[in-house]
Amino acid sequence: RGRGGFQLTDEGKVLYQATAELLNSVEDFRVELGALHHRISGELRIGIVDNTITDANSKVAHAIFSMKRVGGDLQINLAVQSPGEIEEALLARKIHVGIGPFRHTLPGLDYEPAYSEKLLLYCARQHPLFSSAPYQLELDQLTDLDYVARGYLRESHVLGKTVRFKVSAMVHHMEAAALLILSGGFIGYLPEHYAARWVTQDQLRPLRPDLFGQCAEFF
Repeated sequence: RGRGGFQLTDEGKVLYQATAELLNSVEDFRVELGALHHRISGELRIGIVDNTITDANSKVAHAIFSMKRVGGDLQINLAVQSPGEIEEALLARKIHVGIGPFRHTLPGLDYEPAYSEKLLLYCARQHPLFSSAPYQLELDQLTDLDYVARGYLRESHVLGKTVRFKVSAMVHHMEAAALLILSGGFIGYLPEHYAARWVTQDQLRPLRPDLFGQCAEFF
């Protein structure tokens, strides 16, 4: 250990790995013990991205309810994390399953398709384009506008082929993106189900959904 941080010695690496295996074996024991009584037991640690609860396509709540019905003493630990944090936690074996949109597949993880989420490009009432949204505007009106990007989505790459935005903010959680868009100073993508409350109140409007509508695949 020094001023630059610390790293494990060779003996420390062996001890760390042995400790991880010991803790995993204890968890396996709890699961097997529950199986003897025909019930799910132990701890289930889940990581999920934020603000998916309003998505009708997401069946996570139903799945948790189904597990709890047969769960015995199953303990659920549910954490809201960014996709990158979820993948890191899975690789470190801190969680058992993660749910979210992932840009790339990482070695050592299995990705199973779950459902799709529709995203639209939005502006708020205070934004200059609000009165022209959703369809009464041309692409050149979108050039060089302040744009809030989410670090884990591919939308900036797709948009670069159609119109040039100025990435003026970077976020990793949906609520942060919504806050900046609602300020009126930025445009940005939000899931249609999540933005619906503000669209109903005429606080948000989509921008050219015929051109900029996208789908994010959840795994």
